[in-house]
Amino acid sequence: MNIGREDSTDSQSCHLPAKERYGGSLPLVPVRSSEALPKELLLQVAGRLREVVLEAPVTEHEMVIEDVFGSGVDIITSREMPCARETG
Repeated sequence: MNIGREDSTDSQSCHLPAKERYGGSLPLVPVRSSEALPKELLLQVAGRLREVVLEAPVTEHEMVIEDVFGSGVDIITSREMPCARETG
């Protein structure tokens, strides 16, 4: 499973897998870190994201997890997702 988009030799990565949510038009919301996240935290962050459920509608850059694992890095949404009933 490829969690990060940056080169595997890089010590940090900033793109993370999609996040589950409730009541939206799609079952997942893509999320990312606000800045580079140390690779040693990627699996822990991915596991933590499985526990978080966001309620739709979700706006772009909405805070998902602030200062994840004390790293100083925030996890935020990377796109807007409307409620299921708003999509027509």
